[in-house]
Order: sequence, then structure tokens, then C-alpha cells
Amino acid sequence: MYRLILFFFLSVVLVSCTNQKEAGPSIELSIGPSVLYEFAVVGNNKFEKIRNVIYIKKSLKEVIGKREEFDGLIILNDSFEEAAKKEYREFFKTIQYPVFFIGTENILTAVFHEDDLTLDDVKINGFGPYVAGFMRNNKKDGYDTWGLYLPENPTNDDKNKEIIKRICQLIEDNENNK
Repeated sequence: MYRLILFFFLSVVLVSCTNQKEAGPSIELSIGPSVLYEFAVVGNNKFEKIRNVIYIKKSLKEVIGKREEFDGLIILNDSFEEAAKKEYREFFKTIQYPVFFIGTENILTAVFHEDDLTLDDVKINGFGPYVAGFMRNNKKDGYDTWGLYLPENPTNDDKNKEIIKRICQLIEDNENNK
């Protein structure tokens, strides 16, 4: 009988001492890709955090100087003028990972890898994709190219988190098709 009372008493004590945590406020990261992606970003980066996406702010000179490998290079429209300089053309002609230019509605990205073009030559008056990109394809002796358009009446999420998720998906699809 003594054991039964002791058992009952200990059961009540153990049950009442469970560790219950209340859900408190937390910073929620947007659900992103299933694998980790690391992007060098040239320009004024205002991207929100996304799970499995790392943004590393760099200048073009830093990217070219160290020749580091990234999953992708993102160049924002405030850096297009610098990126279009002839001194960077050879880099863009030979880069072995994807380059994405964000804010390309008014230009063609060929300006970054073709010697005889300038930004004035490639103006297209707003009907281009929001994001355009390319990657050297040695098998085809040319470039694989991408264009990502925004939906009608885009939100900030469309221009930020959703476009990064789409870029990650393009990279993943490109890797799977090699």
C-alpha cells in the first residue's frame, strides 16, 4: 500500500512538472530552397532573409579579383553602369556560374559580355524582364540565358523574396539538366 501511495504521489509531481513552453514572438524566415545557396551581391542589397540563402555584399572588383566561386552573382540596377564597362567584359564572358541582373526592364544583358555594345545601344523601353541572367555554356560555345518577369501589379514580396526563390529554382533546374 505504501508503494502505491508513493507511486501515485510521484506520478502527480512528475506530471505537474512538465516543461511547457508558450509560443512567443519569433522572426520568421521566408521558406526558401531546400539546399543552401550563396550569392555575391553587387549593388544596394535590400533583400529580406530567406532560409538557405546567404547574400555576400561585394564590389565587382572584389568578385573579379578573388575569383571566388558562388552559386550565383546578383548585380542590381544601381551597378549596371559599372558592370557595363569594358574592363569587366572578359570576366562576364568566362564566368562559370550564373549572373543575374535585377532591374533589366529597360536593357538587354548582352551589353555585359559583347564588346561592341554600350548601355545606350541596348535600351528597350521597359518591355524586358525584371531579372535577366546568363551563364557561359562551353558545350554550346555560347550562353544559357534567363528572363524572369514580374506578375501584373507586383508586390514588394514579388520583387524581393519571390524573385530570389525563382532564381534559386533556376539554378537548381540548371544543375539538374547538366
